[in-house]
Amino acid sequence: LPDPISAQTQAALVMHQHEQPQKILLIEGGLGGLAPELARYNTTRVDYIEMDSCAYALALRHLSPESRDSWRQSNLNVLHVDGRKYLHRTCERYDVILVNIGRPVGAFSNRYYTEEFFALIRQRLQPDGIFAVCGFPSAENFLGPELLQLNAAVYKGLKKIFAHVLVLPGDEAIFLAARENTHLTTNPARLAQRMQSRGISATYFYPQMFAQFMPAERIKFIQQQLETCSSAQINRDFYPIAYYIDLILWHKMTLGASQLLQSLAKIGFSRLLVFFLFLLVVLLLLSTRKKSNRWPNAIMWNSAALGFIGIAFNVLFLLAMQNIFGYVYEGVGLAMAAFMAGMALASWFSHRYLSRHALFYLRLILLATAGLCLALPYLLKYIQAHYSMLLLFSGIVLSGALIGSAFPLLCQQYDQSAGRHQWGSVYAADLAGSAAGSLLLSAILIPLMGFARTGWLLAIAAASGLLMLCIVKHEKNRCIKKPGVK
Repeated sequence: LPDPISAQTQAALVMHQHEQPQKILLIEGGLGGLAPELARYNTTRVDYIEMDSCAYALALRHLSPESRDSWRQSNLNVLHVDGRKYLHRTCERYDVILVNIGRPVGAFSNRYYTEEFFALIRQRLQPDGIFAVCGFPSAENFLGPELLQLNAAVYKGLKKIFAHVLVLPGDEAIFLAARENTHLTTNPARLAQRMQSRGISATYFYPQMFAQFMPAERIKFIQQQLETCSSAQINRDFYPIAYYIDLILWHKMTLGASQLLQSLAKIGFSRLLVFFLFLLVVLLLLSTRKKSNRWPNAIMWNSAALGFIGIAFNVLFLLAMQNIFGYVYEGVGLAMAAFMAGMALASWFSHRYLSRHALFYLRLILLATAGLCLALPYLLKYIQAHYSMLLLFSGIVLSGALIGSAFPLLCQQYDQSAGRHQWGSVYAADLAGSAAGSLLLSAILIPLMGFARTGWLLAIAAASGLLMLCIVKHEKNRCIKKPGVK
């Protein structure tokens, strides 16, 4: 910091696409100098969102006096707030909105490259406004298979929302999108004329450089590649495929191609579903092979399945909270407290009032859990549409209650079957399922399958436990006392 070359280049390529930009919004990525550079364009106001106030203060302390003074421009307004949260709450409409958050390395940054986010951007643009995605990983001439899919996931999402999309190729591409195509142009002479007429002077960018950054043949070639990439999936809030593709790309750049990651990306939901069902059948046959162990194994399987589903509820709700309501650092504690509160209250209620008919209620709980798994994606979309935090936390409490109510009943049934208190085994199975869920969900299942299909797999896991309880005969081991032994 600062990086005046990149800042002046990005500002020139984006700002001169609009004839008279007055109100500008920049989301992240302005500490290198892009925010004060935008404020130099005779604009009425530039709102810069930098969520990390500590990083902002630290950067300013280490800037030169001249660079520090550029941040004191009267039309530059710095906001320390989450970008998506601000867009939901503000009523402002902007002429130009820029996102400069970098590559989609995880769920946090991925939410700035989804179809739902682009739709939110469209609502905050003027009818003739322009949206720009800056600094996105790409290439000038040739896009490899992973890089092509990553860029196409964003490009196709933009095409779903905006009438006109233009890609400026480079190692870090710029995606330009507009509701109307009256301002977007690939004519370097026209852009150079606008820069000269506005009297913008830049140390590292000249009007003649538009021809260098906007070669017509290269732009046409890149856009044809993106248009014809039939294998690309649109990146969505509840189908965050982009950060998995970026993981493959990063692994390829640092350690070489990963056959495992690439194979998982190509497996498809139908094949995964068949494999998952086959695995369940094999485990069911193995657990029922010995007649004396059938019931304990059924209890252990249900505990592991509910542990897997429980951690899945946590991950899905937290990702949804982050996508819908913004950064969740403070909200994680509240969400976990709500989930644990639901578990605690339901465990107490289950132990107190449901233990007399434990098997009946256990089956009912598993059925309700499978139903919630199937309904969860639709519930989250409803919450997103109505922006209801209360409904989100109600869902978190409900999911915790379903998982918590089953545990004392499972312990009771295992105790009756084993003939002695071995509740630690039930808890161990629960933790094993949770560990498997933590490993598989965020890294593989959610980005590759999306929320809806992940919900189907979770429902199948709950249904498999219910099936085992229904077909396995309950045999209680009877303790036979030896003579003379009390």
